[in-house]
Amino acid sequence: MVIATVLKTVVSYIVGSNPTIAFMLYFEPLYGLFVHTAVSTALCLVIFLAVYFVNTATPSHEKNEGYECGFKAVDVTYTAFDVQFYRIGVLFLLFDVEILFFFP
Repeated sequence: MVIATVLKTVVSYIVGSNPTIAFMLYFEPLYGLFVHTAVSTALCLVIFLAVYFVNTATPSHEKNEGYECGFKAVDVTYTAFDVQFYRIGVLFLLFDVEILFFFP
């Protein structure tokens, strides 16, 4: 109790009528977080800018084609697909989730 009172008196004496010092004392525990955020953001910007300036774009017909799930976009939209693959996928998901319940 005495230490808290002395500390409060010392802080009020240091701060006085200067609100900048009070602001600095209030956010002092967060300085590390601010520095980490600034450094991380600067590093991301440096990497993005380096990739942007170093990249050599070479567009081609194959790169611009749509590609999804191994089927070319030019093919017929409907193809016969075996239901067995879907059945195995659903069973895998079902038992995969059930195994998760075994571990706490």
